[in-house]
Amino acid sequence: MYFREVENGLTVVNVGCSRKIKNVEPRKIAEIYSGFSDYDLMIVDNPSIPSDVCLDTELQAYYTFLNEKRLDYNLIVVLPSNQFLLDESLAFMQLFADYIKNELSTSLGNDSVNFDIVSSVINMYNPREKIDITKVENLTNRIVKIPFKKEAIYTPLNQLNMPKEINELAKYVLEYLESK
Repeated sequence: MYFREVENGLTVVNVGCSRKIKNVEPRKIAEIYSGFSDYDLMIVDNPSIPSDVCLDTELQAYYTFLNEKRLDYNLIVVLPSNQFLLDESLAFMQLFADYIKNELSTSLGNDSVNFDIVSSVINMYNPREKIDITKVENLTNRIVKIPFKKEAIYTPLNQLNMPKEINELAKYVLEYLESK
């Protein structure tokens, strides 16, 4: 009930995020992860709010699943298009990167931890809103600006025309995977 095969070997895992996740032991989510240990790539969609109960539970599950395996954080950072929230998200990303590179690397061993930003996505981008993305450029030069689409609010994803910018993101991901 948590995952399904989509196509070309792509599997989508959906544990969702709700208040109910507080009652789920991270060990249970880790068991789901263990079923994908032979996969080349696992993409986990987390909210960017560091105190979020879903993020905390998922990270605990990931560390439980890890159990002394190599830790690769290859991130696609999805950022808001509001300047204040963008700045806050980037500040959190810097803290998170420092934590991964310093504290986690020290506790797990430097050879066990890798941290890369694959791409940044500015979600609901409106070119009329003047935002300063130079800080994003400091994070990565692979920036995808996905425009706001009003119909996306009320329409299921599988019924929407995929934004052309998704192809640009896919290109960055493929380039990154080929470089590894």
